Amino acid sequence: MGALIYSETMDSFRLVSRGRATVAEVVDCRLFVDRRRNGIVKINNYLTLHYDGHSKSIGMGRKKYERGTLLPVVYLPSNPSVMRFGDSRTTFIQFFRQDMGFFFFLFVSGIFAVSAYGTVVCFRNLIKGEPAEEAEN
Repeated sequence: MGALIYSETMDSFRLVSRGRATVAEVVDCRLFVDRRRNGIVKINNYLTLHYDGHSKSIGMGRKKYERGTLLPVVYLPSNPSVMRFGDSRTTFIQFFRQDMGFFFFLFVSGIFAVSAYGTVVCFRNLIKGEPAEEAEN
């Protein structure tokens, strides 16, 4: 998980600093339905996007776009497969959250939980206080 977070962090920084904003066209949209034995049905739309001579297929969950739809994207000219939705004003956090999704929520929750635990421990020690050493006679 650490490698995933590091990779996404670096991609997001690079997109903000060196990304090229353009418009991608949806050239294909395919619906996949996954019926599992336990009765759960997962629906996922896969888009094929074409931008500045490059193509990329991505899963969009339940969001559906028609062929020919134009979407703003930012990509790295040095590595066009690194692409996110957005424009020249998109921030680091917006890029990072896009790809991390639920993991972003877990990451932020984990930071909050560790900070809260540390705060509780510190205050407990301050309130309890350390017993004063008695002078030896």
